[in-house]
Formats: sequence, structure tokens, C-alpha cells
Amino acid sequence: MAEGFASPRLSDVHRRALELASTLGVELPPPLLRSLAIASLSQSDFARAQWFGQQLHARGEHSADDVLLVESDYVLGIAAFWQGQLAVARGRFEAAVERYRPEYRRAHLFHYGLDPKAICLSRLGNTLWFLGYPEAAVRARDAALALAEEIAHPFTKATVLVFASMLALDLRDPERVREYWATLIAGLGDRAGLPARLHAEALAGYSDVVDGRATAGIARIQRALAETRGVDHAPGHRASWLRVLLEACAVAGDARAGLEAAERAIGLDASLWEAEARRLRAEFLAALDAPQEEIEAELERALQTARRQGARALELRAATSLLHLRRRHGDDPAIAAAQDALQTILDNMPEGRDTQDVREATSLLC
Repeated sequence: MAEGFASPRLSDVHRRALELASTLGVELPPPLLRSLAIASLSQSDFARAQWFGQQLHARGEHSADDVLLVESDYVLGIAAFWQGQLAVARGRFEAAVERYRPEYRRAHLFHYGLDPKAICLSRLGNTLWFLGYPEAAVRARDAALALAEEIAHPFTKATVLVFASMLALDLRDPERVREYWATLIAGLGDRAGLPARLHAEALAGYSDVVDGRATAGIARIQRALAETRGVDHAPGHRASWLRVLLEACAVAGDARAGLEAAERAIGLDASLWEAEARRLRAEFLAALDAPQEEIEAELERALQTARRQGARALELRAATSLLHLRRRHGDDPAIAAAQDALQTILDNMPEGRDTQDVREATSLLC
């Protein structure tokens, strides 16, 4: 928590623990399995992370140990989450929340360093938003924040605030983003570990952009990204910060910086926000007067990615951007096809009729 999962000291501890287990001919202890899984996720080694998570789950099933089963659902849930396997992630997070028992809270905190119910509720909120359930997402986020406040465990609260801020960013709620990063910094103070500190710095840069200090804010986010030196200090950190940078560039209207950020985001193995990165790349290309064919091709890739992931929220945004583009170029048959596609997506949205995204899409169809 202090140095992040890219810490060389943590790698040394992992290496020595594996050597000892092999020499002694013993099974890997569950906390080591969990730590190795999160470290593997931080390296985008999803297959290895899932293997450790499955070992943890098998151990829990064999011994009927709810602590191990909850921790394994957490590991397997975040492995699915960062790969954009949203339905799988939802199932794992819901299972962890359902199985969690308050009487085992001390065991979770002592052996694994976080409260998994608060963490999985928080991550469930992000997952539900992608799947098209913004109201349920907010309820899950608020429940996670309330539980983290009740538990008063600093690193649990910090992690919940990090993902609450990402949900606020995706919901286009800059005031909530500001509230969460300010709470994050105020709550941790000099106890802030490297991952939380860098995340708060990126969010502060986004708030600078919202407040009209675009150049300074974008530079601030870019410095936070540069400080990672190309590694993730926790699963999906660079993906998260590039998402923050993309949104900041969109708010600032900085198409060139946005285009560079989009291309970096699309190249990551943690593909959760790929559809949004492609959509915004198309928007930045349009601002730079790129050929319509190139812009449309990127929007089609955004739509395909969102559909593959089941990310209705991102599919709606990509379809809205496509209709905007076609209306600007006045191709009536193409406009009609984009309108029909957007209407179909709206008709299949399970909730969230009063969100900004739905209102924007509906206004285009009037």
C-alpha cells in the first residue's frame, strides 16, 4: 500500500517467498496468493493473476472458508473488470458482497490489507455504470463510501474514494470528482501511499482544467503519468490516469494532447476504457479536420468494443458521436441509419433516462 505493487522491495519479498515454498514443499499461503495475484494484475498478466485467484478459490472451497472465497471473488472480479469482461466482473463483485461476513472483517484487514466488501461494492458501482445502470451504480458507490467511513480503515477508504472519483468522471460530474480527491488527500495526509498520491494529483489536474487552467491542469496530469515510469503501481492505474487525461483534454478542447493520450490508452492491455478512448480519439480527429472515413472507422471500432464488453453506456456515447458526425456532413441515408441505431440503443437502456448522455442522445433524435 505504501510503495505500490511495482515496488522492487515487494518483488524481492514475492521472489523469496516462492523460493521458500518450493524448497519446503509447502502450499503458498493464501495472503501470498492474493498478493501475487494483485501484483500480476499490476503487470497486466491476467492469466497469471487468474491462476492465483483460482487457487485461492479452490482453497476456500476445500476448507469452506468464507474469507478465502470472498478474497478470491475480489481477485477474479478485478481481473475481469480490467479486461472489460463486465458481466463476469459484476457476478464476482456481487458474490463477494453477498458472502462477506462482518465478523471476519478483522481477518480481511489483518491478512489482506483491505475490506473486500467496501472495495467490491465500490468496483461494482463502476461496473454497473458501464453496463447501463447509472442509478444502481450510484447506490453501490454510496454504500461503499458509507461502509468505508464506518470501518475507518485508511487504505480501504482511499481505494473506495479512488474508484468513486472514476465513476464521477464517467458520469461527467466534476464537482463530485473534486469532492472525492479533496477527501482522499485530507484523509490520508502524510500516510498517503504512492498510488493514492499520484491518483489524487491526476484528479487535481482535471479540476484545474474544469476551473479554466487548462494548460497547467493537463501538464499536472501528464507529470503524474510520467512519475509512474511506465508501470502500474496498482491494477489499472495508468488506464485510470489516461482516462482522466482524456477527459481533461476533451473539456479543454486540446485535440492534439487528447489524440496522443487516446493512442496511449488504446495500446494498454487493461482495456476497460478502450471504447471511450476510441470515441474520444475520433472526436479529436474531427477537431483536427481528419478525413471523415478515418473518423467513422474509429467510431465503428468504439461501437464494436463497447458491444463486445456489454458496455451500454459507452455504446450510447459512441452512437451519439457517430450521429453528430453524420449530421455535420449531411448524408441523409447515413444519418437515418445512425438515428435508427441510436434509437435502438436508447430503447434498450435499462435505466438512467435522466442522465446527461441520454438527454444528449434524445435531443439529437427530436
